[in-house]
Amino acid sequence: MSGADVQSSSSSKEHLGIPKAEFIDDVQSYMDKHSGDAETVLRQLDAQLMKYNVLNTSLSNRKTYLKNQLPELMKTLNMIDTLMKKRDSKSEEKMSTRFLLSDHVYADATIEKIDQVGLWLGVNVMVEYPLDEAKSLITENIRQVTMSERSLSEDLQFLRDQITTMEVSMARVYNYTVEKRQAALASS
Repeated sequence: MSGADVQSSSSSKEHLGIPKAEFIDDVQSYMDKHSGDAETVLRQLDAQLMKYNVLNTSLSNRKTYLKNQLPELMKTLNMIDTLMKKRDSKSEEKMSTRFLLSDHVYADATIEKIDQVGLWLGVNVMVEYPLDEAKSLITENIRQVTMSERSLSEDLQFLRDQITTMEVSMARVYNYTVEKRQAALASS
């Protein structure tokens, strides 16, 4: 990926309001512009780097949550498909199943009439939906989770680029300070 590609992709999308890290090309002019005190400049850059790292942790956790949510949604969609097939077969045969009550606790059930399904919405809320509505709801949730995960991956990549830029800038300021000290020692 060329520099132009990076520039156009980052400018075409907002990355959750993540500020773009400034690459310090000319350390001397940067130091002059920011009080000339290396310790103050390094402290400011380090504070920004810490903010980037906190955001990185937060976004990584959110991405992990979304990744874990997808298999559960896929299992739910598969179960709805199974129920729809059973409903459409017009068979009078009852359907036996085992469902999860709580962690590691299952119950056996016999389903006679298959036209609705209860979906957990979270926060101990369950809503009963007709099978067709439930399928469209879960399909839409899967689409949203997939899009959110893709967007988070792009934002994380942008954030990691900013972290790298910030670390390089800090190293450049530190090296400049060391060179300046060595030059001062050599001249004295």
